[in-house]
Amino acid sequence: MRCALYARISRPDEVIENQILKLQDFATAKGWEVAKRYEDVASGASTDRPRLAQLRRDARGHAFDVVVVQRVDRLARSTRHLLNLLDELKHEHVALVCTEQQFDTSAPEGHLILTVLSAVSEIELELIRARTCDGLSRARRQGKVLGRPKSPVSTERLLELRTQGLSLRAIAQQTGLSHAGVRKRLRMETKRCEKSK
Repeated sequence: MRCALYARISRPDEVIENQILKLQDFATAKGWEVAKRYEDVASGASTDRPRLAQLRRDARGHAFDVVVVQRVDRLARSTRHLLNLLDELKHEHVALVCTEQQFDTSAPEGHLILTVLSAVSEIELELIRARTCDGLSRARRQGKVLGRPKSPVSTERLLELRTQGLSLRAIAQQTGLSHAGVRKRLRMETKRCEKSK
């Protein structure tokens, strides 16, 4: 049997190899051939995942017989998104197996369990969002300043260094800002000056 491995992490500082190694071990234990690997770095709530989109296209091209994921929340956090994906896979005769939640959609009860797990995952995401909003609201009421701290380097200083002929990279090195940060601040200042004319 040919399988596709799908792994997703939410942030770049997480290690996706942890998932991949477990998925590969599972496939090896089953005696399945790993046809393709797909890895995304994106929120589970995001439907804009290039590698998942590629997996769906490859499923339509019959590149594999089963998709293996660690948990349902790696694949989708929305019940609707998951059910749409399941329908697509079923139409192409591709099964879905979750290694840590022990089910397989090639059986009817597997499809039911997956739907229930997806609904629970979606509720969990909504609860996380609500707790985050509550925390931010409390912090604002307590007078805490949210967001990134203001840069200690003034825009006037950046303009002064630029008029001295320094490159953006040299200004960044001298001020401790990032190259992109210097460029953005100078662009914003240029636009502000153009508007005031």
